[in-house]
Amino acid sequence: MNFPNRARYALFTAALAIPSIFFTPAAVNAANSGTTTLTLNVDGNHGGSGNTGSLSISAPTSLNLGSSIKFPASFAVPLGLPITVTDTRTNSLGWSSSVVLSDLTPTVGTTPAIPATVFAYNPGTITYPAGSTVTGFIASNVSNLVNVVSTLSVRATASWIPTIDVNVAYAPVDGAYTGTMTSSVF
Repeated sequence: MNFPNRARYALFTAALAIPSIFFTPAAVNAANSGTTTLTLNVDGNHGGSGNTGSLSISAPTSLNLGSSIKFPASFAVPLGLPITVTDTRTNSLGWSSSVVLSDLTPTVGTTPAIPATVFAYNPGTITYPAGSTVTGFIASNVSNLVNVVSTLSVRATASWIPTIDVNVAYAPVDGAYTGTMTSSVF
C-alpha cells in the first residue's frame, strides 16, 4: 500500500471537517436578522393575464346504494344524475376532476365501518362539445383522491353519470351506513 496517499486522504478529510468547527453561524437575534413580508396575489383563473370566467363542478347531493342487500356481494349503482364540470375561462388550459369516498360508518352503534377500499368508480359515457377531447378513468380504489375525468381542451364543459361499484367480500353487521363522495375539479 502507498501510505503517503492515505495520509493525504486523512489530511483532506480533516480539512473538510474544520470549517464546521470554526465557522458555526452566530445565534439569530434582532441585530443580525431581518423580517421580510411576502405578498402574493392569485386571481384564481390560472390562465394568465386577461383570463375571465370560472371553473365549477356540480354533483347530486345523495345516492342510495341499496337496501336489504345480502352480503357478501358485488353490485354496481349508477349515480342517477350527472356530474357536470363547467369551464368558461377564456384562457383555460384544461382541467381534472377527482373523486374520493369516505368509509361508510353506521348510523347507530359502534359497528365497524365498511371501508372505502371496497368501492370503485366508473365515469361511464362522458358528453362534451365537438372539438374537445375529454378522457375518463376507471378508479378501482377511491379511498384516496383519484383523477377520474380530465381534458386539455380549452373551455371544455363535460358531464357524466358515474357508476359506483361495490365489492364487499364479507358480511357487515346489519344496519344503516352513511358516507360521502366528494367530487372536485381543478
